[in-house]
Amino acid sequence: YWLAELKDAPPLLELPTDRPRTATNAPVGGEVRFSLSSALTDALQRLSQASGATLFMTLLTGFQVLLARHSGQDDVVTGVPAASRTRAEVEGLIGLFVNTLPIRYRTTETLSFHDALQQTRIRVLEGFARQDVPFERIVEELHPERSLSYDPVTQVYFVLQNAPNEGLDIEGLMIEHIETSSGTVKGDLYLSMSERDGGLRGRLEYNAALFDPSTMQRFVEHFEVLLTAAAASPHSLVAQLPLLTQEERATLLHTWNATETAYDRAVCVHHLFEAQAQQQPDAVACVCGDESITYRELDLRSTRVARALRQQGLGRGSFVGLFLDRSLSMMVCLLGVMKSGAAYVPLDPAYPADRTQFILEDAQIGALVTHRHYADRFAQLSAPVFAVEDLTTTDAQGLPDIPLPRGAA
Repeated sequence: YWLAELKDAPPLLELPTDRPRTATNAPVGGEVRFSLSSALTDALQRLSQASGATLFMTLLTGFQVLLARHSGQDDVVTGVPAASRTRAEVEGLIGLFVNTLPIRYRTTETLSFHDALQQTRIRVLEGFARQDVPFERIVEELHPERSLSYDPVTQVYFVLQNAPNEGLDIEGLMIEHIETSSGTVKGDLYLSMSERDGGLRGRLEYNAALFDPSTMQRFVEHFEVLLTAAAASPHSLVAQLPLLTQEERATLLHTWNATETAYDRAVCVHHLFEAQAQQQPDAVACVCGDESITYRELDLRSTRVARALRQQGLGRGSFVGLFLDRSLSMMVCLLGVMKSGAAYVPLDPAYPADRTQFILEDAQIGALVTHRHYADRFAQLSAPVFAVEDLTTTDAQGLPDIPLPRGAA
């Protein structure tokens, strides 16, 4: 059963981490404690009863859905503990018999939370019916690719402690339960939950070498939001269940998008560029592949383009075609046309010839700027054709100092 169940399972759950995984696993642990309200706990209990499942199965389903959403994987294996006291002979023995059961979860775009819960219910029942097979034996038979940086088969674990916590009454002794932290963690994540005072308390232990406390705090908040939505609408698709808190949604949708700025609409784009070129002339303005150009160079070359166009009588109301490959020269010509007062018409060299011809005629191009190796295509064009290689040099010799327009283009 276990070999068939875990066939082709992913060897690693690749959750987004705050730091890269090291070559060897150093399980330094951190923890986040949280609680779920009695109202949410009651809603989860009702959902479990209506689905023929237990609260453990519902919480495990929510945990697996969250892992799948955070990792972007549609196949997740979670380790759950089993008491392994299936025989009456061992019930009274003192000792640890706990075994780990790898419970697999698979999701699709059309899977609802109700269907995911039914999937988990079946796999949990089948797995617990075979809990006597040691986890070490399963790993041995699977022959997974071993790594010192993570556990084989599963790196995340879930447990629900719902056994009654009866206090000990020993004459002459006062006994108090104290929760402690070992400072280590099993795997990458270990989520343990318990039923107390009508609600649920949780403790998420995590590999502190991989995750920051703030990341894990958001993780448990997403867990609560997801469970709340699933309890209210169990037939919703798992891929559409919300994860973000109200504060996170407000930050993403509003705070980070509050970028409206009052600009002076009487100032043209190329004027703003020229102001920046005066402030930082030697800063890199544009990068294309292995080439780059500073603000000073870009300003000088675009000015030369503008003066060449003005010398041909082109300016406001004129259209200049740019038949150029993506390059620094394209940026130079874009700014140059704007500086001249004309408007540019972009022409992709990948366009069919008929398409290019139609645009040239329809726009009534006053001039065309292109690469020298494309010039033969426009031998019949009545408008002047400029080779960009001749225009974009910083040498302005031979060009009159024609004043450029300063009004709105």
